Amino acid sequence: MTKTYNLKIQIYSNGVVVFAGEMYIYLKKKGKEMKELIKKEIKRIEGNIDMLVNIIIMEIDDFKAYGFQHITEDNRQFFFADNHADVLAVAHLDTVQKEASFSYNKKEGMIYSSFMDDRLGAYILLEHLQSELNYDILLTVDEERGKSTARSFNPEKKYKWMFSFDRKGTEVVMYQYETPGLVKELDKYGFITGIGSYSDICELEHLGCKGFNFGTGYYKGHFEDGFAKLNDTVENIIKFRNFYNANAGKHFPHKATRKLNPGSAITTAVTYILTD
Repeated sequence: MTKTYNLKIQIYSNGVVVFAGEMYIYLKKKGKEMKELIKKEIKRIEGNIDMLVNIIIMEIDDFKAYGFQHITEDNRQFFFADNHADVLAVAHLDTVQKEASFSYNKKEGMIYSSFMDDRLGAYILLEHLQSELNYDILLTVDEERGKSTARSFNPEKKYKWMFSFDRKGTEVVMYQYETPGLVKELDKYGFITGIGSYSDICELEHLGCKGFNFGTGYYKGHFEDGFAKLNDTVENIIKFRNFYNANAGKHFPHKATRKLNPGSAITTAVTYILTD
């Protein structure tokens, strides 16, 4: 059922536009709700800041704590965690900068790091959302070289769709997966669709499903003075959560538009036992 709102608009001679009526009350209420959700989400990150720092500074090999290590035919690697899900989350662990840095300005709501791309996205997938949403996790390397090891990920299962948090700002990009219908679907949740050039999901057409790369709220991700605006980060997390909950069971099929790189990977059959 669609609810109709009355809207009154008064335009003054100085150009000021004033909205009144039920629509104004509705928008004001939704804006207030979002502000409260953003505050709550930021507190979660602040309470887990040590884990964020840990993921930013971790050596790539140490990410085997989050999934089985796979060695590709060309002797590279990726990590995969099968959580018995039919949605796939993807992040890359390689960075442009070689030395990790981190600082957090609580007053400004800003995170500063030279490893913002894509360690912030890895944190979102591994620590922030995983406890509440169900998805498999693929962690890759060499994305920054345009040769992501995602191309060698060839699971014996099908996915309904895939996603990553590896985009600056707050836009969503879909690369070769974009359709007018998906742009419209994302718009329902407040997302603006942008244009991108490359990320891990570009190498995963052989999975036969659509892919989405969501903005993480970071900027200058390839530079020493990279930073993230936490308000932007958590607002996109909130909108993504709504998108996921509405579409987790929906299949977004995709027909490949370019030559596939299914590859084959050798699993390192080792179980890693974590201790506190």
